[in-house]
Amino acid sequence: MHMEVRRAHVAQKALLETLLEKYLYELSFFEGERFGEDGTFGYPYLAAYWQEEGRHPYLLYADGRLSGLCLVNRIPAADAPLDHAVAEFFVAPPDRRQGAASAAIAQVFARHPGAWQIAFHEKNAPAAAF
Repeated sequence: MHMEVRRAHVAQKALLETLLEKYLYELSFFEGERFGEDGTFGYPYLAAYWQEEGRHPYLLYADGRLSGLCLVNRIPAADAPLDHAVAEFFVAPPDRRQGAASAAIAQVFARHPGAWQIAFHEKNAPAAAF
């Protein structure tokens, strides 16, 4: 499987919102979050990825098909050195367990050298293993 990481343009914000809803739905199984009255979970920080320095929105493509997202920022999840943090990371179920996530995150790390933090929910065993 060939993975490609592409920086998302502001014109692709709605596409990222759609993917984030799928991601947040999966997280709701671990966190117990409920969607709002409009039927969405919402992600209030998305606009900041085109407005604030140190934030980077990416779309992931597996074999040329849209496969997921990666949002990078500089917000620490732990008391440790930090240059960059993976805020959100999602690979579509059909592309999992095929090296897609590892290939994508390696590309993201290569674009932004330094000390990284990756937060995950402790009940999410696949994320912890990754």
